[in-house]
Amino acid sequence: MYEIDRVLDVRPAASLKAGGAGIRYTCRIQGREKYLWREQDRWFVESKQNAG
Repeated sequence: MYEIDRVLDVRPAASLKAGGAGIRYTCRIQGREKYLWREQDRWFVESKQNAG
């Protein structure tokens, strides 16, 4: 579990990698910007993609 330092932006959006849609939160977590999504009653993040 990670603590969110700051919420930078909130907007409706789709996750192209995860295939879901909902409200996208752009957050700063441990100095890095990450996207978190809330879709109805669940939260999700996109998984990391391995290069090659």
